[in-house]
Amino acid sequence: MTIDQLEQLVAAIFDGIVDSKYEVHYPDEEHVELYFAKADIGKVIGKGGRTASAIRRIFRGFSEAKGGGRRISVEMKERIE
Repeated sequence: MTIDQLEQLVAAIFDGIVDSKYEVHYPDEEHVELYFAKADIGKVIGKGGRTASAIRRIFRGFSEAKGGGRRISVEMKERIE
């Protein structure tokens, strides 16, 4: 799986969820770090963490389909401003 594919997946998921701009860091092809505004972090995590779990499942399924079985670690954090 390439960084371009990860960027497309991130945009497809988060552009419709959050209102503010978010930051994405790719330390390597198996890790994604996402930083959100304080106002958006609740939307990303969701009630009881359900949205965050669903997002991780999407990444897992995408990585299995595109990445030859490699898992992707996804970290979602509040951006410090």
